[in-house]
Amino acid sequence: MCNKGGRVWSWPHAVPDLICARSLAPLGPTAARGIFVLFCIPTVLRKCAGVYVYISARACARCISLPVCACLSAGLPPPRAAEVNGPTPHQPPPPRPPGLTSPCTPSPCSTPEFRGTPERSGVAMACSQLSVQLMSWALGVGGVAYLFHQQRHHTQYGRYQAAGTALPARLAWFLQELPSFLVPVLLLLGAGGADTLPLPNALLLLMFCGHYFQRTFVFSLLSNGRPTPLVIVAYAFAFCSYNGFLQGHQLLHCVAYPPWWHRDPRFIAGVLLFALGMGINIHSDSILRGLRRPGDTHYSIPQGGLFELVSGANFLGEIVEWSGFALASWSLPAATFCIFTVCAIGPRAVHHHQFYLEKFKNYPKSRRALIPFLL
Repeated sequence: MCNKGGRVWSWPHAVPDLICARSLAPLGPTAARGIFVLFCIPTVLRKCAGVYVYISARACARCISLPVCACLSAGLPPPRAAEVNGPTPHQPPPPRPPGLTSPCTPSPCSTPEFRGTPERSGVAMACSQLSVQLMSWALGVGGVAYLFHQQRHHTQYGRYQAAGTALPARLAWFLQELPSFLVPVLLLLGAGGADTLPLPNALLLLMFCGHYFQRTFVFSLLSNGRPTPLVIVAYAFAFCSYNGFLQGHQLLHCVAYPPWWHRDPRFIAGVLLFALGMGINIHSDSILRGLRRPGDTHYSIPQGGLFELVSGANFLGEIVEWSGFALASWSLPAATFCIFTVCAIGPRAVHHHQFYLEKFKNYPKSRRALIPFLL
């Protein structure tokens, strides 16, 4: 347990001595930040979830906030006030779902049922919530670890490529992006097709697969970049297979969105962000392709679009895109995928910015690396 300024900080009940600043000092600032991030992320997400539950409960006059957690943990909406205070003399008590310690009944103030209810949604009940959560946290923690790795080393492909066996750019991009499209499609066919999906699930799956259809069958065939090392292709193939299964399994087997979810402000804002980010990404890739002729490997200063503001406009577009997907999905797998994306390509944008500044003396000084006017 750490005591700072007379205040005791605990997670969730007592933090190991390793988290105390005195114990972290010998590890160095980088390791200290990494350990703090790993312990703080669950706490931050738990606090955010608590705020969301409170707002959801207050948004409907028929809901109360006290037993909300028990209801949501069982995939049911919060109870009505009458069900907590007890029935009236002429009103029999409502039936309780099996396994619950507090009364909960379906009501108009329900939230997305992240445990799936095939009787009401038609989604096949073949989900392991524990596996999904573990895979999601592994994705997020892996992203943070990759972020720290890139502070010391460049990922060796493209302009930072080392000698070794490499595949042509078009074949490499096709192979490494394909699993993110193919795995969800195979899961969809195994689940009985799109006819069994609620509309919000189908739209979210379409967004995810639509992005990777473009990356696999359009972007890869237009690519005119350098050959990609075989080991990088293998790593990317493994990641896309892992994430394609996680996102597809979540949308097809583990979450049953209510039929009104596509009208929710979070979904609408997320779709708009996704479309904006995808547009920025595609437009920026087109600008980069226009800087080279087939077979050319020299580098030029990109001009136009968001490249007037940042050096990594294509990376910014993809981050905005997956931030919108996470908002529209409102789920842990999508959120940790977004975190991984930021950790993976954010540092690469910074590296590209430093490369341009060192290579071109006339590179615009007003440009930032990733975030316009800020970073």
